[in-house]
Amino acid sequence: MTYGYVKPTIGGDPEFFFYDKQEDGTYKLIPADKLLPGKDNPQSFFGGDAFFDGVQAEINPKFNRCREVFVSRINSIFEDMYSKIKNKYGNIYFVPHPSIKVDLDEIKGCDKECFRFGCAPDDCIYEERNIKYPDGKKFKKRFAGGHIHIGFSNTNLMRLFRNPDKLENAIKMMDLIAGTLSVSIANNQREKDRRKWYGQAGTYRIQPHGIEYRTLSPFWLTSPSLASLFTGLIRDSVRIVYGGGDKDLLDSIDINEVRKVIDTFDVKKANEIVNYIVYPFYKSNIGNNAKTVPLASKKVRDFVDKMRVDGYDHYFSPYHMLYYWNVIKNPKVKIHHTWGGGILTLVNRLNRRNLTYEDFEVIKEL
Repeated sequence: MTYGYVKPTIGGDPEFFFYDKQEDGTYKLIPADKLLPGKDNPQSFFGGDAFFDGVQAEINPKFNRCREVFVSRINSIFEDMYSKIKNKYGNIYFVPHPSIKVDLDEIKGCDKECFRFGCAPDDCIYEERNIKYPDGKKFKKRFAGGHIHIGFSNTNLMRLFRNPDKLENAIKMMDLIAGTLSVSIANNQREKDRRKWYGQAGTYRIQPHGIEYRTLSPFWLTSPSLASLFTGLIRDSVRIVYGGGDKDLLDSIDINEVRKVIDTFDVKKANEIVNYIVYPFYKSNIGNNAKTVPLASKKVRDFVDKMRVDGYDHYFSPYHMLYYWNVIKNPKVKIHHTWGGGILTLVNRLNRRNLTYEDFEVIKEL
């Protein structure tokens, strides 16, 4: 057995920025402390909590063992939050950028959290990191994370991952599968700016419930389809270790190459790893009909390949995240990326309605 069908819980603490779209078409940052309480007294919604964590907003959707339910809770938070705050500004947008540049004059008077960096150090499986963070009162960049949590939901999982080698292998698998693919589809300057300070390969924290993988930015929050894909890949990493497939996979590649690919955004090498290591594993060990395993579907792999060529933001504009989550309705949108069923449901729906991936392009014109 190389893939164990266990069901760890899935959670996360992804972040994003608020913007107010101006009449001239530009976007003005709204510091999140103007709209949400702090983390010590979060705003509770049906789907989970929300609060400001610096200039950015953070959400903590409720954990669940089902990807679909977890993603639905993100959707629920967005709906409730938007309903609560939409009238406070003229044209508010939720934008999951990995990094932004701020005007320091515009954030004067904001909460002190808006000027803090590195509140708690990350752990790293490759080496001990000692990053000297900048002075937030002078430094003009701000960053957002897309951390995904895995909880050990039964005694078998708890027992296995008490073994430090297995725990380390799970994080290596997350790098190999999710981290490498993120380089392939989300290769832009905002991502590179974030990685100088946050989200290097192999970064994690041990939590009471399990593992927090901290390499990813919040790009996957842009749509339910991306959320479905990447939470699935993180869960796959744990399932592969549980099933014993980690040894052969990790023996097939120098993990330091994977680390270098992630830290340096080597897209060419990332694509080679996806083509010759990741895809063949899914094809040979899982097959084409596993609905709960995203990359087991050829249809999903074909769509991922389009994003690898064009970039995820060719199909999912970060500025229109709320359209994809169907929080804001618009008749120009030919197909909503509704959360139910995840990324495989999306590609199947396209085929049934004779639409193409280029039909997503209309979103950018709204």
